[in-house]
Amino acid sequence: MFAVTGSDAEEACRLANDFDAKLRKVEHMRFSLEKLTFATTLKTENERDLKGLIPAVRRSNFTARIKAIEAEGTKMAKEKAKADEKEIVSTIQKYFEGDGEKKPGLVAVLDVTPDPKLLTTSISTAMKKWKTKKSVYLFATDSAKVVHTCFVPQVYLFQESSNWAGRS
Repeated sequence: MFAVTGSDAEEACRLANDFDAKLRKVEHMRFSLEKLTFATTLKTENERDLKGLIPAVRRSNFTARIKAIEAEGTKMAKEKAKADEKEIVSTIQKYFEGDGEKKPGLVAVLDVTPDPKLLTTSISTAMKKWKTKKSVYLFATDSAKVVHTCFVPQVYLFQESSNWAGRS
């Protein structure tokens, strides 16, 4: 432990107040990926750059506030994933309802988070829910990546392999 006085103490307070102002701006932002990015930058600055330069109590307070922003991000991501899964399952259901029952399968590009686990889980949920024997091939994209996944019922897999087995 150490203590500072005079101009060093004034500088420590100025640094802490400047950081507090930046953190307050981020806290008041609407939730977005940009807000999380700023929070991550501030977290690094608080842990690395301000260590030993500002009062430990203030650093601890900043850490707690940054964790609250990260928790908000986690909560929003879970809510988005839940909404995306609902959207995917609903899209599959609507496609195969009515005249769709005659269609052999669905190929679709969806406006959901491009997450392979999300797509796979959602297809599985839809197939179990409606006990359909249809093929589904889904794509999801954002500015950085494209994710795709498919479901082919075992009925088709066994038919296809038996068709190939008899050929020479």
